[in-house]
Amino acid sequence: MKLTEKEIAELAEDCISNFLTRETAHHALLKIGINPALIQDAPDERAYYTNIIQFLCSHGQLENWLTELSKEGLKFTQEWEIIDNITQVMDLSKKYQDQALQQSILELREKILVLREENLKLKENLMSLQKQKEIEDVLIRVGNLYYKRTDEKKEHPYCMTCWDYDNKLVSVILYNNITTGNKCFRCTVCNARKNK
Repeated sequence: MKLTEKEIAELAEDCISNFLTRETAHHALLKIGINPALIQDAPDERAYYTNIIQFLCSHGQLENWLTELSKEGLKFTQEWEIIDNITQVMDLSKKYQDQALQQSILELREKILVLREENLKLKENLMSLQKQKEIEDVLIRVGNLYYKRTDEKKEHPYCMTCWDYDNKLVSVILYNNITTGNKCFRCTVCNARKNK
């Protein structure tokens, strides 16, 4: 499988967005007969996965590694197999010197990459919405404040305005109004000031 530098970077990013661990990556390498020690280590995940991908591309093993990862539940293999198939067809069209076919293949490849990027953004949005829903499920509204259900003493309030408007869970400052003697709160983010 031949990949451009951009495609290698995107695949490394896919590894991260799919929460691929080094342990799982090593396990898949071992299953295809590659010793992980042969691959240059790197301090950050993106550089490390880039090193793995470049190594596997140069040894013709990337597709096998991606297939092993798909068995572990990672979901990017099919997209990269399609790109590899297009690359193979492109190589054949060059062999037969068919310019129109080459141009069509390049356009198709670009469309697939755009769809892949859109798919990645949709996955990120879905994860964000799932996280928001998880937070929503643990919040209860009391007056103009939110509290976590586990905060039985109601000691850690959150700003209703920030959560309802921006889905940001922002702690508020509680204080006693010296003029009225009422307990009040103030949000340092949206500057909401209200009586408790």
